[in-house]
Amino acid sequence: MLWCANMTPWVAVRAAAAIGIASLFFPFLACSGQGPSSGGGGASGGSGAVGTHAPLPQVENNGGGILTAPEIVTVTYAPSQYANVNQADAPTFVSDLQAFDDGITSTSWWTTVTKDYCGTAGCVGQPGPHVSIAAAPPGDGTSTCDTVNGQSVQPCYTDSAIGGTASLKTYLTGLFNAGTLPAPTAQTLYVIYMPSSVVINVDGALSCVTIGGYHDSVGVGTLDVPYAIIPLCEPEAVAGNTPQLSLEQTATLAASHEIVEATTDPHGGEVPPGGNPYSTQYLGWYLTDAASQPWAFFAGGEIADLCVDILGLGQDRWTEGQFTYQRVWSNSQAAASQDPCVPTPAGDVYFNAGPTTVEDEQIELSQGQSASLPIAAFSNGPMPNWLVMGADNTDAEGNPLGVLTFTPSITAPTAVQNGLLLSLQVTLVKQPPAQAGEPAGTPPFEPYLILSLFASDAGAVTAGHYWPGFVIGSQ
Repeated sequence: MLWCANMTPWVAVRAAAAIGIASLFFPFLACSGQGPSSGGGGASGGSGAVGTHAPLPQVENNGGGILTAPEIVTVTYAPSQYANVNQADAPTFVSDLQAFDDGITSTSWWTTVTKDYCGTAGCVGQPGPHVSIAAAPPGDGTSTCDTVNGQSVQPCYTDSAIGGTASLKTYLTGLFNAGTLPAPTAQTLYVIYMPSSVVINVDGALSCVTIGGYHDSVGVGTLDVPYAIIPLCEPEAVAGNTPQLSLEQTATLAASHEIVEATTDPHGGEVPPGGNPYSTQYLGWYLTDAASQPWAFFAGGEIADLCVDILGLGQDRWTEGQFTYQRVWSNSQAAASQDPCVPTPAGDVYFNAGPTTVEDEQIELSQGQSASLPIAAFSNGPMPNWLVMGADNTDAEGNPLGVLTFTPSITAPTAVQNGLLLSLQVTLVKQPPAQAGEPAGTPPFEPYLILSLFASDAGAVTAGHYWPGFVIGSQ
């Protein structure tokens, strides 16, 4: 599951299914038995020096502010409202969520993931009050939220950061006016654990369908107050032998993701009335560099978005104490060609393959035209060979769109090691479809991934990384 981190046009949840890697690519590798041995066995990938490749992107501070001392207010509902919680876990479920929020800014995880974005003093947070609401949210009573078999679904709310209908903000405003939610300061962040029975339609994307959590902000008096919505979604599907998370782990993974993003981008790009929905001025830390937009496309441009493991291998998880956290993008690690997602598990070797120049991340082709991109394989330590291939985008069911073809491809990958230069041939078979949420005049483009997968001799993929790109078609 991807996280719609802030609902700005760069995220747009438009790649909600991303590319159906877990279901589409991994079965082939398992059936073919193609692993490192197919290209030379377990030979060491050199001395561990990093190969020549385009730099990994740097998330920019766009001036929208951060929370330097976040006070986290935990909002939960009566335990009976969380109908999908196992009976055995129900007695402590709410108190565990409260304890998670209370302690998150005191963890080593927090220090590690915020140090590049909070300055030398750090973002020193504190626990806020706990709010328990007995009744489940009633919904907005409209038919514009979501429909199933032509019938409107309630309870349901809409939300938007780009000027769309936002009945959830009306609901939250009512809670503030009634005194149910305590009055905010300029540092308050409300984390709301929403029952799964409540559907939230965020600019056309639905909670627990394409959204596992998001954050935004709402006007309270003179303040623009950040809030994070954590729907109590069922654990996401995983690939191969990756352990599946529990409901509580799924909730804390999502909450850690949104809390760190709401701290470093508290207003989530919320556009004031009459504002330009494509302006960057309302953003805090966000990947807005035009050359790096392929990275933002697949999961989003905030610091936790960039580390969501769209491969379904669970590589975005970090465990500290009893709780599960999201790994987060580190500018300093990326600049050093180390694993950009921190904390990094001890002993892990980061490997990938990407273009040798940033300019090659976005290439222009006419229909039927091909191009050969120089690709550099690199790792930050010795490791066996791994497989590299190009992969087209897919539809929501994981079916390839057939817009692009590649050599090497999913069906014929190439085994590589650190420092190896190879050529990726890409062909634009047909004109790319229009991408939803793009400004008028945007040329058609097709996103793709350069996949680096490490498979055991039995064919099971155990680790993987990717480098994204765009093919831009003719207008």
